[in-house]
Amino acid sequence: MAKKENFAGNAFGIIGMLVPLLYFGGLIYYFSGVGGGTWQGIIDIGLGPTVFGLAGIGLLFCIKPIWMLIRLIGNVSSGAKPASNAQPGSSRFDDADAAGVDFDADDAFARYMAKRQSGEVTIPVEPQPTAATDMPVRPAFGRKAI
Repeated sequence: MAKKENFAGNAFGIIGMLVPLLYFGGLIYYFSGVGGGTWQGIIDIGLGPTVFGLAGIGLLFCIKPIWMLIRLIGNVSSGAKPASNAQPGSSRFDDADAAGVDFDADDAFARYMAKRQSGEVTIPVEPQPTAATDMPVRPAFGRKAI
C-alpha cells in the first residue's frame, strides 16, 4: 500500500533546508557592513577569510535546494507526474500489469520445479580438499609462505 503524503513533513524539511542558508546569509550580510561596507574594508580589518569561509559553507548548504529546483523545473517542463501521485488503492504490481508486463512468478516457479524433478537442473558443487597439501595457504602476519 502506498504511503500517504505528509505535507507538514515536507514543509518542515524545506524550512530546515532554508534555516542554514538564512543563518549564513545573515552573518555575511552583518560582516559586510563592518569595515565601511566595502570588500576592501572587510579584508583590511581581517574578516576576509571569515566571510569567504561563510560563503563557502553557505554554498554547500545550497546544493540540495538547487537540486530540488532543477528536478522541479525538469518535471514541470516535461509534464511528468511525480511518483507520489499514485491512486490510493494501486500498487506497483498493478502498474506492471497495466503496462503489459507478462511475467508470472507462479508459472516460473512451476517450470523450475518440473525441471528440478526431471533432473535438468543441477547445482554445481565445489570439490572439498582431501589432504593437507590441497588446502590453500593461509596468509599470516610475519610468516613466510613455504
